[in-house]
Amino acid sequence: GKRMEGFLQKMGDKGVVKSWKNRWFTLDGNVISYFKQPEDAVPISFFLLQIVTSVYPAAASSQDSSHHKGFVFYLDTTEGRTFILSASSDEERGKWISAILGNMEEASLPIAAPRYPMGKKNSNNNNASGGKKGSKAGQDNNGGADTSSSSSSSSTDGLSLAVPSTTTTTTTTAGRTRSNSRQQ
Repeated sequence: GKRMEGFLQKMGDKGVVKSWKNRWFTLDGNVISYFKQPEDAVPISFFLLQIVTSVYPAAASSQDSSHHKGFVFYLDTTEGRTFILSASSDEERGKWISAILGNMEEASLPIAAPRYPMGKKNSNNNNASGGKKGSKAGQDNNGGADTSSSSSSSSTDGLSLAVPSTTTTTTTTAGRTRSNSRQQ
């Protein structure tokens, strides 16, 4: 992920009168931290990009922009809080927004990524053992279909199972068409 740091104005969220405060912000991977001063070791606060739902610039006509000379943008979070931030230039604001959006995409990847290899492995295992399981299941299914059909045909179907797989497939397809017609 991108790393960014710099002063941003942050709209205070405490107190009746909302005021802009100059804060040193850092974006490092999926963590945004803000400090009173760049040299401070401990941030005032920090949050993970996983809680950010959207990042967007304020409309020029918005109250936040008209009350402020800077270039305002918003960070909405899943916790219902919106951070109101302001950069010193339009370019600076654009850099922050694109860096945050880019890192948000990356931050969401590791959570999803392990699913794919695991999913592939599972499906391969199923296929490997599935061949054996599948053929057994096929016979069981036919057996099941046979018992439900009339007794005379079940005995002949039972015999056809002993014949090589080609007939087994025909019986399964026949079984399928039979069940389909039942549903209709």
